[in-house]
Amino acid sequence: MLRSIPTEAAGFNTARLTRHHKEANAMTQAFDLNIHALDAHHSLRAEAGTWLLDVREAHEVARVAYDVERFIHMPLSELQQRHGELPRNGKLIVACAAGGRSQQAMQFLLHRGHTQVCNLAGGMSAWMALGLPVRTPL
Repeated sequence: MLRSIPTEAAGFNTARLTRHHKEANAMTQAFDLNIHALDAHHSLRAEAGTWLLDVREAHEVARVAYDVERFIHMPLSELQQRHGELPRNGKLIVACAAGGRSQQAMQFLLHRGHTQVCNLAGGMSAWMALGLPVRTPL
């Protein structure tokens, strides 16, 4: 005969399991906010309200820039002061060199009420690895 044992008695900490589940959901939601470079390129070409927000510093953009029509350059170091300049009626794909700074910028914008924001996974490194269009100095 099977007997039901309370989870605490069986060695399970239900509060810890619940917290772990919530953390896993938060991580999944953060992962869902990333966009692959090919998908980003397609969105930027096909969706009129989609903008690429490059948060790299000016010297980085001067070396190699994303070659897209709807492009906004706003370094992460200026984002806190200038985020009010960003469009709110479209989608923002936030990008940097490898994805770390753009992840920070995306989180900042989400906390400031921007709802259509995603992070370009892998940044310029992923973009260039796929041969997507860039501009370089002559």
